[in-house]
Amino acid sequence: MGINKYGVVTHGDDTQAQRREQLVNLLKDCPLPDSEMLLNMGLFLVPQTLSRILFMDFLYRQILDTQGVIFDFGTRWGQNTSLFTSLRGIYEPFNRLRKIVAFDTFEGFDERDISHEKENSSAKSGGWNSSLENVKDFISHLMKKKTVYAPHAKADHSFVFEEVVDADNVILDYVRTLNSIKKYFMPSREVMLRYNLDDNSYSIEDVEPVKGIFLGVHSYDMQAVLRLDHSFSHGNPEKNYLTRRLDNIFIGTSFTPDNFHFSSSVNIQPHKTEGFDLFMHKTDRGYVLEEVTKTGSDLMKGFDQLTKFHGEYPNSEHFKSHLYAPQEKLSKVFEESYDNPVWHEIAQKCVGCGTCNLACPTCYCFDVEDHVDLSLQSGSRERRLDSCMLRGFTEVAGGEVFRDRLADRIRHRVYRKFKYISDSAGEPWCVGCGRCTIYCTAGISIVDIVNRLVSDYDKKQIVQDSDMIAAWD
Repeated sequence: MGINKYGVVTHGDDTQAQRREQLVNLLKDCPLPDSEMLLNMGLFLVPQTLSRILFMDFLYRQILDTQGVIFDFGTRWGQNTSLFTSLRGIYEPFNRLRKIVAFDTFEGFDERDISHEKENSSAKSGGWNSSLENVKDFISHLMKKKTVYAPHAKADHSFVFEEVVDADNVILDYVRTLNSIKKYFMPSREVMLRYNLDDNSYSIEDVEPVKGIFLGVHSYDMQAVLRLDHSFSHGNPEKNYLTRRLDNIFIGTSFTPDNFHFSSSVNIQPHKTEGFDLFMHKTDRGYVLEEVTKTGSDLMKGFDQLTKFHGEYPNSEHFKSHLYAPQEKLSKVFEESYDNPVWHEIAQKCVGCGTCNLACPTCYCFDVEDHVDLSLQSGSRERRLDSCMLRGFTEVAGGEVFRDRLADRIRHRVYRKFKYISDSAGEPWCVGCGRCTIYCTAGISIVDIVNRLVSDYDKKQIVQDSDMIAAWD
């Protein structure tokens, strides 16, 4: 047994060593096209390498139920680090808390190469770390101004907006939060008034403004708030919502779309700054700050540790999920889709639980309930969020239910997002966050529904055009 010049432990003779040398030469001068190279690396695997991969896979599966960070000491050429990264993508694609940190002395690099890396790579010391510390200082700066609400990681690997107590607990690099910031302006349940029959008195509950700084908001959630603003400020203004909504500051962060984001299809890009006062653009070297409004500029007084934003960023090339048609076409599609059989097909899967409504950042339907105490002398009137997906949503006095069939309720919800409100407001009431698909207990995708409607519409148009041509002939 020995170690050959390629670092491979071998029990073989010189003939096997020659074969290994031939394999190395083949790897260097591989005839495979570049597009196929990475997909066919198994051609060059030797038993020792495959054994290492299988062992690392075994190790990773042992830690799936354990929280923590992976440390690779002596990473050498980074093979194990790369393996762990790939395994994380397979087993825990949404676990942003599973950091992978590699250590090495990097002996053998000359001083010129080391200095070059320090200057040009945010992965080396002095790059990302310094930016991260500046962000923490920035959060501490904000906490002196107002109450700060920002994303926090939970034990189940989800993210939620919470009041910031410690800047170290804030997570800005996240996929999406479980709920949007809508919960601060439109709580799921609120008492509107209380009454007492003993003295025939009643009191209307005071609504206090939130007056906070919302840090780390993604563009689609900010757009959802702007849509709620439209709904609650037109017609009869909704006092409670508007009271909570006013006098807040919003600081956005860009995001990297996953398989469920499709906000680019509704004209919302990761770097869209509308509605924000400040915006933090994430780069490979940390965050750079863009001042959007005067309020944002005033907020930055006394703090200049973050790099100011200069330049343009890409829009939608990273989106993996798309609608097949723009809003202008969708309006026509939905005009022709009321009787599409897809509604009954989806109804066979849907359980009518209303989760899609609760997860949606633009849904705002509510019900009003009266609660009487056991004394029958006092009680309260409460408003709670409701769901158009529930059978009782359209039930009226006498027991009549206007959308008794589940298929009708599914159709109503989708039409509300892409037709009914959109025709008057000029933009879809869906912001492409993907929550309704992710949290659907039946695995129903709203993107698949809309794209099915578009596909059926296009097929129908082709048939109509063919019939028209035939009639002309």
